[in-house]
Amino acid sequence: YWASGGTGIQLRNGTLVIPIAIVRAGVIYGGLIYSTDHGDTWSRSVTNSYEKFDENTIVELNDSRIMVNARNHYGTSTRLVTYTSDLGTTWEPYHFDSVLIDPICQGNIIRYTSTLDGYDKDRILFSNAGNSSSRVNGTLRISYDEGETWAYSKLYQEGDSNYSCITILPDGKIGVLYEVNHSLLRFKRFSLEDLTDNKDMFIPN
Repeated sequence: YWASGGTGIQLRNGTLVIPIAIVRAGVIYGGLIYSTDHGDTWSRSVTNSYEKFDENTIVELNDSRIMVNARNHYGTSTRLVTYTSDLGTTWEPYHFDSVLIDPICQGNIIRYTSTLDGYDKDRILFSNAGNSSSRVNGTLRISYDEGETWAYSKLYQEGDSNYSCITILPDGKIGVLYEVNHSLLRFKRFSLEDLTDNKDMFIPN
């Protein structure tokens, strides 16, 4: 197995979780590794029974489930989504998110704000190459309902756009590091106002 294209996260209870991909008999499956002792030891989840998806990216939802958002090889040109509430011992039935078109490329999903932390809204961010067939059009999206729907999107890279990674900066702005032409890394910074055309504003908690 190998670490997937998504970033690791720390759950509210302190557990460290990293998405992985597992190959068995030439077939790719998704999975997780996790640590409950601050990284001293690690365990691997039960291999997901769903095949043909990898480079998983994960986010903890307010109901404590982990959402897995992955590229897939089913020919849907969209992202595959599934959930686990027990660190991958069991998995909910997967579905394809028709809004998150994808050319079988890495993507990144992260928590921006949560009302559980005292913020005014729940916000999740997602970045990928927003095209159904080619790795072009780097796009950043925001959800206010725990990834069920995506309210706003922002094109940050026309033309070639490959892997990307989102981070939240100390001032609340959104940073996206992304790959162009497999040879160049670029970093762009956005405010929440930029992403939502001034329909939303970041308010510190």
